[in-house]
Amino acid sequence: MRVTGVVGLWALLLSACTFDTSGLRPRADRGDASAQPEASADLRDGPVAWPDGRFPDLVPSGDTPGDRPRPDLPPPPCLGTPSLCQGKTPICDGVCRGCRAHSECPAGLCRSDGSCPAASEISFVDDDCGSSQDGSSKSPYCKIGDAVGKTPPYILVRAGTYGDLTVNANKEIYGEAGAIIDPSACDKIVLDGKFEVLLAGFKLKGNVLFKGGVRGTLLRNEIGPSECVGVNGVDGEVRLERNLVFGHTAGGVFLDGKYRVVNNIIVKNGKGELTWGAVKIVANDPSSLFINNTVANNEAKGSNAKEAGGVRCEAGAATATFVNTIFWGNTFSDTGDPTKDRQYGPGCTASFSLEQLKSGATPGSNNLSLHPLWLATGLDTSAYYYRLQAGSPAKNKGTAANAPAVDYDGEPRDAIPDIGADELFP
Repeated sequence: MRVTGVVGLWALLLSACTFDTSGLRPRADRGDASAQPEASADLRDGPVAWPDGRFPDLVPSGDTPGDRPRPDLPPPPCLGTPSLCQGKTPICDGVCRGCRAHSECPAGLCRSDGSCPAASEISFVDDDCGSSQDGSSKSPYCKIGDAVGKTPPYILVRAGTYGDLTVNANKEIYGEAGAIIDPSACDKIVLDGKFEVLLAGFKLKGNVLFKGGVRGTLLRNEIGPSECVGVNGVDGEVRLERNLVFGHTAGGVFLDGKYRVVNNIIVKNGKGELTWGAVKIVANDPSSLFINNTVANNEAKGSNAKEAGGVRCEAGAATATFVNTIFWGNTFSDTGDPTKDRQYGPGCTASFSLEQLKSGATPGSNNLSLHPLWLATGLDTSAYYYRLQAGSPAKNKGTAANAPAVDYDGEPRDAIPDIGADELFP
């Protein structure tokens, strides 16, 4: 067959290519509760990107969340020539794609947009450091804070345990597997000032404070436990993507302004003396988004009509709407009975969600009141427990409008998404 012109050649090359799906991680049998849980915040596992390298559950700075994004065109074929791949699609797998793991990048850092920055753009941190420290891969800084004020925009933190941290600069900070931040007290992990900050892939044994108008993103972290408010958004824009927020006795997530809360598992927060358990929303920007989260087994006191074991909404949050979200097992200490307690408070609404109600009660708009059938029983704080079994009533009961294209694990959601942070896969 004769092919003429650039367009014809391009079509021929594309027809010969297939997308490599080997990067999709196998999952344990959904019906086997004895299967071992995988690490929930290891970026080395590689969040699954679409073939053009984008991570569609993240919205780039300045963008507005929209309906489930997809590539407009297939990525260019590289046919075994890696030099053809660059920018946000630096990896050659027959076609160019974004990186999926730190190990795929020459300098050891895979950004959330799928690109591989040069070593000169990265400050390296290792708690096993020497006396000579210049932030290079061979002479890393000892503390994360030592890298914050330096020129490189990206920070890669190696496995180890680190203390208090204040980020008051435009930075993307990534933790390798085993990177732990263990602060000395409440509000000692601080994102401060009118900056763009990303904190990704850490085990945070404390809480995170947003202040000073910061626009901060927490991506794929384990946050907790602590005696503090887990994510304390007192001032700024809070963006939570694919985190496990657990075990905070002062409450899980506090929101006072614009927020984007997507694909999070928020469990076992609060205690009997509190007026809220999982989330408290004081005010919200109309463009805020709370979608495909799992809010379960949190606790509050339950002494007045505004309280909620799950999410409490104040007067300034009257427009707050929860979509594709599971509210289950959130209790009041006064009764200890989730079928009598508010899963979310008055003044806010839920749609296309699972909400636990007493027998015979009518769920809200497009909602269901059926047990989500999690993968394992009990009140464990592992994200593993809150994945869905095959046959869950949450399957294909969500709405696609504004739904993220991947789930908590980075696995693709189908055209009719499931309710909650987890998508049954395949």
